[in-house]
Amino acid sequence: VGNGGNLLLNFGPNGEGEFVQEEALEGFKVGDFLKKYGVTLYNTRRGIYMGGDWGASTQKENKLYLHFIEKVANNASSEFELPELPMEIESIEGITSGFESYEVESGKLKIKFNKKIYKDQLDNIVSLTLKENPEDFERVETWKAQPIENSEFEISASSFFNPKNKPDVIYETEGNVFSEGIHLKSWWQPSKSDKAPWIKMDFKRPKNVKTILLSENMRSHSMRQFTLETKDQKGNWTKIFDGQTIGEGLRIKLNGNPIYGVRFNEIKSIYNTQITAFYAYE
Repeated sequence: VGNGGNLLLNFGPNGEGEFVQEEALEGFKVGDFLKKYGVTLYNTRRGIYMGGDWGASTQKENKLYLHFIEKVANNASSEFELPELPMEIESIEGITSGFESYEVESGKLKIKFNKKIYKDQLDNIVSLTLKENPEDFERVETWKAQPIENSEFEISASSFFNPKNKPDVIYETEGNVFSEGIHLKSWWQPSKSDKAPWIKMDFKRPKNVKTILLSENMRSHSMRQFTLETKDQKGNWTKIFDGQTIGEGLRIKLNGNPIYGVRFNEIKSIYNTQITAFYAYE
């Protein structure tokens, strides 16, 4: 919705014409969420803020809804900065719990959340009442992070299933795209005998990383527990994030301090781990 799109959620019955229980439970979760927060989605259009790794915005008349969905690493703050809006803000309130404060300073709109509450929620929503309808203004770009080039790091892994699943295949660009029914993006897959799989980027010089992007094969969402670590100048690794699921496009916010590497560690996977994206952004 934040990008002007629409979601069609398909439920497929089993061979007996019944809904699959696990799918039905997920549907009820979506329904419960929409009963509480549907006002921020129904009858809205894409917001004046363009989407970014932080999340997306929706709007209706003079109401602007900010949906913050980016995960936060242990060492990162739960304060987010967006460009200052071209109109006056009359008021801001939290729709979900955890919103603490806001301020407009030096051309930035700063939104602060309670970190513990923020991390426990899938979507952290804030409502802005604006003095003017944002539809009359140009949209505002919110995210200008630069991906770290392949030449700037060495990629390695604890193992790989076969040569086409080596870790470097993630970064091959020619023809390496998602296309359901025709071609699936290449992925790193550890060997079946690997009891503690990992994949890591070692930077050739320190990088001020602000975001890590992880993604799984669209047909194999198997991750159930993982950690992220960063490397310091002395080569020491520090855990910065505990995660459970990845899916297709999990963004994790870091504090932007210089680091020398990032490592992903699989803790629990229910079948074949297939990582299609492991990118760092400055």
